[in-house]
Amino acid sequence: MDRQLAALETANKLLLPVLRATRRIAAVARSSIDPSFTPIRVYSSGDRRIHVAVVNLPGSHPLVVAIYASTQRSRPTSPQQLARRLARLARFVGRLSGNEYAQADIVYVYMAPRGLTRGSIRLAVKSKIVYASEPSEARRKLAKYLAKRYRRLLASIMGKRVWGSVPLLAYALSLLARELGEPLHTPDPHQVLYWVENGVKGERVSTTYPTTSELTNNS
Repeated sequence: MDRQLAALETANKLLLPVLRATRRIAAVARSSIDPSFTPIRVYSSGDRRIHVAVVNLPGSHPLVVAIYASTQRSRPTSPQQLARRLARLARFVGRLSGNEYAQADIVYVYMAPRGLTRGSIRLAVKSKIVYASEPSEARRKLAKYLAKRYRRLLASIMGKRVWGSVPLLAYALSLLARELGEPLHTPDPHQVLYWVENGVKGERVSTTYPTTSELTNNS
């Protein structure tokens, strides 16, 4: 039971910022594009080592954050242990595919308090997973991943006029990254609602705050 609680506590330090962000995303999405928008669903294994968060992103495939929280404190994770645990995590995620989503962007996260051996680190890099010895490190890495997606989206809409789910997706990505620790500007929700309904030039999405006239027109 102590190990289960330790695994749950570790996972929660990564999941709680995501949950905070999705509540705010849902409030804007329900007010604009979908009154029944469900922001996130979380699934966990019986031993609490595996936690999978399916985050619905407006106008995009869901983001799946698949976490394995190791409680091994005697030694660093070996390559054999990492391979077994990642295979178990992948099987858990695979059971959700088709029922919870058809396509998704999946980020695998492995957290171990004693870290990984050099061989395990090479395997983690080859497998393109987020690995960390502390939840704060995992938060930073996930935040950088989301910030990179956000900046790619901004680059793709530069010089274009966008509305509907596109500015809402930009808001969602920036908010998730910021809650996890990345220092990004996140537009005011009233601003986003105005953009969803009326459109906005792409270059303004990351640089503007709501004007008095826009807030008045959107009220």
